[in-house]
Amino acid sequence: MLHHNVERELLHLERILPKMGSGPFPTSYWQARIDALAPACKVAQFRIRLERLQRFLAQADSVAPAIAVAA
Repeated sequence: MLHHNVERELLHLERILPKMGSGPFPTSYWQARIDALAPACKVAQFRIRLERLQRFLAQADSVAPAIAVAA
């Protein structure tokens, strides 16, 4: 995957993931998108951003079940 394609995908995920709670896609969809992008992230800066997205998603996934239990 070309660097500009990786950059475009990372930007998209960085914009969308904070808003994913109001969207129709489950966290497993976003995790699959991140997993598919991981092999193309060979540049250190891309890996750092991808790891940040993975942490964000893991944190969001751990909060969602707690909200469901409280409801």
